[in-house]
Amino acid sequence: MKDRFHDKTLHALIHIQNASASYSIASLHQAVKGFTKECLMPAVERGWVTIRPSTKGASIVEMTDAGEKWLRKLCDLSNEQPITTP
Repeated sequence: MKDRFHDKTLHALIHIQNASASYSIASLHQAVKGFTKECLMPAVERGWVTIRPSTKGASIVEMTDAGEKWLRKLCDLSNEQPITTP
C-alpha cells in the first residue's frame, strides 16, 4: 500500500485539515475505520502532512501548506464537475 494513494488517506487528510492545530495518530485510528499509519505515507511523501513524535505517546500529524493547497485544488476540481442526476 505504500505506493498507492488510499481513500483512507483522503479521509484522514480531511480530519487533519479540520483540526485546529494538529491531530494525533490515535485520534485518526478512532475517526477513520481501518486507518493505519501506513495510510498517511503517500501524503507524507508528497509533503502534504508531517508526522512528529509526541511527549504523550501517540505521534502528531500536521497539515502543511502544500497539503491545504492540494485539498483546495481537489475541491475546486469537484466543483467543476457537472452534477448528474440518476
